[in-house]
Amino acid sequence: MARTKPNKISVKISLLYAVLQLLLTFCFFPSASFAASVVLDWDPSTDADLAGYKVYYQANSSALPFGGSGADEGSAPLDVKNVTSTTISGLDPSNSYYFAVTAYNSVGTESVYSNIIEIKEAVAPSITVTAPSTTAIGTVTIGANASDNAGVTAVRFFVNGEMAAEKSSAPYSFEWNTASLTPGSYSISAKAYDAAGNEGTSDVVVVTVAGDTVKPAVSVVAPTAPLSGMVALSASATDNTAVAAIELQLDGAVILTGNQSPVSYTLDSSAVANGSHQLCAKAYDVAGNAGDACVSLFVNNPVVDSIPPVISAFGMPASAGALNVPIESFSATDNVAVTGYLVTESADPPAGNGEGWSASAPASFRFAAPGTHTAFAWAKDAAGNVSAAGSATVTITLPDTTAPAVSLTLSNSGSTVSGTVNVSLAATDDTAVARLVLYVNGKMQGSSNMSSFNMEWNSTSVADGSYTFTAKAFDAAGNAGEAVPVTVTVSNVRELSLLDALTALQVACAKIIPNAEQVTQLDVAPVVGGKSAPDGKIDAGDVLVILSRVVGKK
Repeated sequence: MARTKPNKISVKISLLYAVLQLLLTFCFFPSASFAASVVLDWDPSTDADLAGYKVYYQANSSALPFGGSGADEGSAPLDVKNVTSTTISGLDPSNSYYFAVTAYNSVGTESVYSNIIEIKEAVAPSITVTAPSTTAIGTVTIGANASDNAGVTAVRFFVNGEMAAEKSSAPYSFEWNTASLTPGSYSISAKAYDAAGNEGTSDVVVVTVAGDTVKPAVSVVAPTAPLSGMVALSASATDNTAVAAIELQLDGAVILTGNQSPVSYTLDSSAVANGSHQLCAKAYDVAGNAGDACVSLFVNNPVVDSIPPVISAFGMPASAGALNVPIESFSATDNVAVTGYLVTESADPPAGNGEGWSASAPASFRFAAPGTHTAFAWAKDAAGNVSAAGSATVTITLPDTTAPAVSLTLSNSGSTVSGTVNVSLAATDDTAVARLVLYVNGKMQGSSNMSSFNMEWNSTSVADGSYTFTAKAFDAAGNAGEAVPVTVTVSNVRELSLLDALTALQVACAKIIPNAEQVTQLDVAPVVGGKSAPDGKIDAGDVLVILSRVVGKK
């Protein structure tokens, strides 16, 4: 029978240092070794036939079943009898171990494994800090050599006990910028970590920071001739450690800031007043030392034209029959010269450097859609000044070429009709429906100047047979649309008489053979739900139904 497994196990670890082995190792090998023991506790099984417990262990793998070896107590499983705690000793601390417990009864039947506990390896990483020299100036590289039996997962660097950097993979190093630090001694250390959380700490390396008092050397480059338009300016700086920032100043106002040398800047000289100006470059290093250099500039830009052109004439016809409308007049004047003409449908002033401008006045303008619209005329000069708008309003009416859409509907369902037939016509058009006409077999039956109308057609006024209904709709432009034709068969049943009853009786008695028309007229039985349901033959039932109708019975 199956055994009840222990509910859970807990674990305690202690390290038993083998002093004699340690001393011998130091004599013969370059590394230390030590043994580890694990104390396991678990909840007792509630099985009435409990005989004892077995402890399973295995190194570096959780794959079942556990088959570990190397413990002082022997290979797995270890029979610990009927106790709920045991110590496993002699384990290699450089390995991770997995433990589980089973219970067994008096006949040796064993339970499934308890919960599995992992004990991670306990060997701390080894780490050593390296530095380029005992004196640091500017930015120096601080590095570390780290190793571990299972692998290093992270290295952290510390300066005077404060973490300065962290690296997750080799090479383990970081750039230490000392330029802004106070001169003096600084303690450098590092810690290495493995996946089990073991931590190794390096020895402390003392580095002396010398400090920086040398300011950067700065040069500035600008044209010496009188300046106009866009002007290229540049500056550069060098330092005994590193340039941290460099800026350009025009008449004391900062116009550019950069964090590396050289820097360049394009000055729009038209944005400053004509005359003399001072351009300076100032550079800083990380220690806060500053150096500068200045040159003089002379700006001499021509006076800018700020007077826009004036539209003197703009005209278009009041009405048109096409989207492309001729321009009857378009002229403009300027204090210098008109260089561009433009017509838009928007009242918003266009940009002088935008698209669509022409060197001469356009002869026509195309509107986006029919209707009443206003066109706006603009003129510009070489300086990009744009005039106020001239305007003209045009009403565009395009020819109507779209035919109306027509629908034709008969109230009688099916292809055979009789009696009065209700006919419905409906039409739509992009402008308006002027007339609707109904035709039967090509002959007009009725018309209306509305977009829809209904009429009754008396099928008894025509002979039985096939008739085709059509409809046409017309708009004011004469465009005509035609509905899908509907073809029906007119079949009006004539009134029965005593002669019909006698003929039916002769057919029922096999005295005569009926023709097709007689079968259609005389086959009226049986009657289902008050209506004839012809069964394809003429018999006594048909005679009785005909006599009933003749004498006025239903």
